[in-house]
Amino acid sequence: MVRFGYVLEAVSTGAEVVEIARKPVDPEQRDPELLRQELRPWAEAELVRSKAEFGLYTAEFGSWGDGRSGFYLRMLYIVWGGDDVISAHVDDSPVNYAGVRALANQAEAFRVLRKAERQHVVRAGGHERLMAR
Repeated sequence: MVRFGYVLEAVSTGAEVVEIARKPVDPEQRDPELLRQELRPWAEAELVRSKAEFGLYTAEFGSWGDGRSGFYLRMLYIVWGGDDVISAHVDDSPVNYAGVRALANQAEAFRVLRKAERQHVVRAGGHERLMAR
């Protein structure tokens, strides 16, 4: 199932990413443009709440599938000073909400189809068992 939400992650040396917070949102019930604008205040509040140290953080508003980020509508890069934002850069997707929703739904349908194709029934000794290719 495709859902939308916010994800806040810390980026450490070696490009290791650690998730700090996640919040589901519903663009069908609220204006997606308003949800884009609310990403930064949410991310800053989460950084304060988690007592985050100086570092680089990313906050994303986008689609989720299987608990993983998919397509983004807004990506926010934050240099956090421990108490406040030192610098921030916003990257908005060139695809609007309807397009991202369509892409996310297509990707999810493809993932489900591929999973079904990898599984097939093998008859061995008169017994059926499910096998993965």
